[in-house]
Amino acid sequence: MSKNMDPQEQHSFADMTFSNLPMQHPMFETRVYGMTSVLAGFLIGFKQLVPEHLVTIWGIFSVRVKLLPLLFAIYVAIEGLIFQSQIQFLMAINGLFITWIYSRFFKIQDGIRGDRSETFSFASFFPELIQ
Repeated sequence: MSKNMDPQEQHSFADMTFSNLPMQHPMFETRVYGMTSVLAGFLIGFKQLVPEHLVTIWGIFSVRVKLLPLLFAIYVAIEGLIFQSQIQFLMAINGLFITWIYSRFFKIQDGIRGDRSETFSFASFFPELIQ
């Protein structure tokens, strides 16, 4: 902050950018919640711990834990197409990738950095038919 400038005269870049947008701009109408990224990260951690475990969803479907991140990404993508909002999809994909990168390459557990197992490779996120 310059000593010669009045604090009322200083404006940040964000102030200058957002003050010029009309109030009907889609940015002001989009609600963003961080739970989507947290849930995506939780699914990656769950996949890392017990990849071959079966989970029953609503008492009808039995799904292997290793497929839950992919199913979550597909669900959020379909939801984005229906409601015409891609922000939840982008947050879910970022949560999945950032958590996977951290767990695969940087997480230190038992003196070993990262999880280099074949069951936690990037290809393991997809069904075996696609791999």
